[in-house]
Amino acid sequence: MFSQSGGDLVVDVAGWFTGPSAPATTDGLFVPTAPLRMLDTRYTYAISPWGDTTVEIDHGSPFPADTAAAAINITATDPLLPGFITAYPAGEVRPPSSNLNVTELDQIAANHALVRVGSRGVALYTQSGAQMIVDVAGWYLGSPAAGAEPPPPNPSTASSSAVAIAGPRLSVGVGYGRDLDAVIDSGRAGLWDGVGALGLRRNNVFFAHRTSHGAAFRNLDRLVPGTVFVIEGADGRGYRYLVTRQDVIVPRAAVLKSIVTVAGPVTATLVACHPPGSVRYRIVVTGRLIGLAP
Repeated sequence: MFSQSGGDLVVDVAGWFTGPSAPATTDGLFVPTAPLRMLDTRYTYAISPWGDTTVEIDHGSPFPADTAAAAINITATDPLLPGFITAYPAGEVRPPSSNLNVTELDQIAANHALVRVGSRGVALYTQSGAQMIVDVAGWYLGSPAAGAEPPPPNPSTASSSAVAIAGPRLSVGVGYGRDLDAVIDSGRAGLWDGVGALGLRRNNVFFAHRTSHGAAFRNLDRLVPGTVFVIEGADGRGYRYLVTRQDVIVPRAAVLKSIVTVAGPVTATLVACHPPGSVRYRIVVTGRLIGLAP
């Protein structure tokens, strides 16, 4: 391989073609088909599967049991974080390589791949979490790889309700009610009744005091882009949010809405008065869901 200007090169081998000296056989015969969708996690999971998740596609959807490899197109959308996706034979150990790389938030990326098929079909692994779409364009006849690895656990699809928020110099319980002022005056971060679901495509907005009534959001300014806060769910899990922006705005609903609507598919927004001791402005911290706390 030749690199004109230098740089690191990474090469993965997916297979090879035999020459005229190979014996005649139907093994390796390619069977083309009109593009068929094998997998679309957007219709299975409310949000992107968490990072370090594997999803399997069994035989018959659509390739037959005597399939050695498949020609597929892999698309990633709604990534939780930059990362990679690996397609490999279901039932075998995942190889240390990737078929598709996601480098940015909100990116939609696609790539073609020739993938060995296992005894249980094809496995798709997402390193950092993403919705995965797989279309098949054909398959190669032959014997599938006989793997002995156990099936992966099914990704959790359960949602939960917020009970607390934790971050750098931040720890506060969450309360709900029709009278939001009464909730935040009790020293908690407030949400209206009927909102606050975690693990769904939601944009939750939490309000709290900064200088009075316990000053729950006193140090909200410490949450700058790149930092992480955690919203604890009633299910005992911690939902991690990456801060993507911090704004100071006039206290108008339309201005706040303009920030929330462009924040991402699954976000949490924390709002308090600003500067400390004043109600002239609002400080708004926006975080997007990136996964579960270890």
